[in-house]
Amino acid sequence: MKKVVLSIVVFLIFLSPVKALVGVTTDHIYYYNLTDDKVYYEEQAQERISIASLTKITTGIVAIEHIKDLDEEFIITNDDIYGVYDLGASLAGFKVGDKVTYRDLLYGLLLPSGAECAKALASYAFGSDEALVEEMNKLAKKLNLKDTHYTNTIGLDEEEHYSTAEDVATVLKYALQNKTFYEIFTTRVYEASNGLTLKSTLETANNKLGYDLDYILGSKSGFTYGAGRCLASLAVNGDEQYILVITHANVKVVDSNVREAHKIYNKFFNEYSYRPLIKKGDIITTIKTYNNKDINFYAKHDYSYFLENDVNVKIVYEGEKVLHRGVKANDKVGSFKILVDGEELYTEDLFLEKDIENKHIVVKIVIGVVILLFLFREYNIFKRKKKVSKKK
Repeated sequence: MKKVVLSIVVFLIFLSPVKALVGVTTDHIYYYNLTDDKVYYEEQAQERISIASLTKITTGIVAIEHIKDLDEEFIITNDDIYGVYDLGASLAGFKVGDKVTYRDLLYGLLLPSGAECAKALASYAFGSDEALVEEMNKLAKKLNLKDTHYTNTIGLDEEEHYSTAEDVATVLKYALQNKTFYEIFTTRVYEASNGLTLKSTLETANNKLGYDLDYILGSKSGFTYGAGRCLASLAVNGDEQYILVITHANVKVVDSNVREAHKIYNKFFNEYSYRPLIKKGDIITTIKTYNNKDINFYAKHDYSYFLENDVNVKIVYEGEKVLHRGVKANDKVGSFKILVDGEELYTEDLFLEKDIENKHIVVKIVIGVVILLFLFREYNIFKRKKKVSKKK
């Protein structure tokens, strides 16, 4: 059975469950067309999960929006990054005594995912980790992320630190609108003011794997045992840009997040397309009435889906074949289904807009009126005759 991938359409109420992608091991996926503002694929994308260093997307954009001068210089002290080396988190390579700028720390935060950068940004720009976390949660509330809550700036697995693949994509979409964030996020290699060379996880993985990853403009990786290997990325295909968020890639395979993202992008780019199946105003079905008249049922909006290219699509009507006398407006007459390779993708009930005229009732009314008119006429004739009789 070919897989069906649903696009979110505002009018659609019922969405069929989507099967997992064949050959893909990650089980939390959110694939979004940024150019057209359409969700093309999602798998467990609303489930609350650990997101590891994908957290730093929020850390980064909140810091950028808060700091007035990104090129302000300061020296990293032990207090700024105290305890960070004991966390087992990834590091960018900055040391105590390094003279750096906020911009350097942001590149270190988003490219090699430096935990010390998050700690230093929190210390210098916000006064504490807690203050920065508070601002991160304010942003989550602003973006209406009901399934996201932060307790740290790094992405450590903690019970009350969670998000969803969809929410991560929403934060990334928001952050990419910021020119500075976009510039940092889409950079592969950056040399900090202290001479430290910072490489993105994508650049490092690309050198190992030998893939052609130029179509991926930028990414943010993450890894904890609770979240698995994660990646939030921005890619381009033709004239369109896409956001892909994945988590729970295989923890035992180095760079499995990049491997999985590359696999998913190529599968979608080459084997799927976004297609309108029914356009607003199209006739869904035509039903005969008892007196052989046609009643057309029209699509009230567009029905568009992200589907594999070689699937067989059918529109099927199930319901009344003939509309009999007395059927009223808003009565359900049947439903139509969209089938993809025989599997139900979408179903919607059809309702009559106008009453079906009951001819017998109309005839009776007409006959009744005729009889009344006849009786009225006969009564008038009787009255005239009676008057004439009295005069004689």
